[in-house]
Amino acid sequence: NFEIENINIYPNPTQDIIYIKSNSKINKIVVSNILGKEILKINNFNKSVNLASLNDGIYLIDVYTEKNIYSERIFIAR
Repeated sequence: NFEIENINIYPNPTQDIIYIKSNSKINKIVVSNILGKEILKINNFNKSVNLASLNDGIYLIDVYTEKNIYSERIFIAR
């Protein structure tokens, strides 16, 4: 039984806060820099992630659901 997970991360680019919508339960969010170093980990996710403490640039966000890991590049520009 194959089910497609629908994960939406917006706005991208962002200035500080991103919102994540998913039809699956999100277990954790991990934000890494472009070199793969983990910068932020959120275990109790609740609709949005505040990235105001990060510098402008490109980051990877990994969304861990019960079934998969979804990765997307996030651009922070102020």
